[in-house]
Amino acid sequence: MFIFKKNIAIRLLFVILLFVIMLTPTACTKKQEKPKTQSQEEKIPEKLKAMQGRNEDIIKEIEKIVEEIKKPEEPKKPEEKGQQQQGQNSQQGGGGGGSEGGSPSSEGGNEQNQQKTSEKSGGQEKEPQTKEQKIEEMWNGVKKISGEIHNSWGDYEIQAIENGIKKQELRKFEETINKLTIAIDKKSVEESLVYSNDITYDMAPFFDSYKGNHEGELMRLRYFTRQALLYGMQGDWDKSQESIAQAEESMNTARAKIKLDKEDQELMEKLGLSIANMKTSIPMKNIELLKIKRDIVLKNADEIKDKL
Repeated sequence: MFIFKKNIAIRLLFVILLFVIMLTPTACTKKQEKPKTQSQEEKIPEKLKAMQGRNEDIIKEIEKIVEEIKKPEEPKKPEEKGQQQQGQNSQQGGGGGGSEGGSPSSEGGNEQNQQKTSEKSGGQEKEPQTKEQKIEEMWNGVKKISGEIHNSWGDYEIQAIENGIKKQELRKFEETINKLTIAIDKKSVEESLVYSNDITYDMAPFFDSYKGNHEGELMRLRYFTRQALLYGMQGDWDKSQESIAQAEESMNTARAKIKLDKEDQELMEKLGLSIANMKTSIPMKNIELLKIKRDIVLKNADEIKDKL
């Protein structure tokens, strides 16, 4: 009787142990799956990134055009002047011959000049671009980028609608890229810079629509920073001050939303200080100084963007 009870106790203990073993992997699995329930950042579509990147390229290229316009026209090289004078002399000599056939020496000279001209036209020597030709070529490059933005928008617009972007925001963005294209076609530097910066602001809600993504706030910060310089270029320093104050507000919002790793937290402090430095430079009313300060702010914003 005692042996029988002992066997029952052993079997019961075995069943309990087996039950515990079966529950243990389940509990471990649940603990491992917990992080998966946390909210994760949604991936930004490549089409949207492409629009943002090409718009940044337009701003950079137009600012290069501004610098090119400031440059003085390059003087002609001495050899170019000599060749031009030689061509004029040969034309005068050819027209002043008394006989119908012309002198043999003048005919030989003309043949040599024609040979030199044909060698140059054959591609052995390429004439340097004039300032106007170079600027025209730069505008053509900007036009091409503008077309690429329209193509990317045509591909992305349906996704924006599906993400719940408001109709008025969609319409505003479409109007802005149309205005930018017209400004580029007119070769208006000021309007092109204004509308390309507006695109930065109008595109921010698209980035906001992706869960866990805070790049939209950095884009608004970039917009206000650039706008402070644009107002300064227009001589409206009061609005320049207002824009940098709005950049500070965007900075505070970004600081509250963006959580960087401990070793990267100083990047946020650098960004805040660079905005403050730009603000103190506005009363000096010097465009070149303000441009330097703006570039530092944008560089610091890019460093944070790279950590997101």
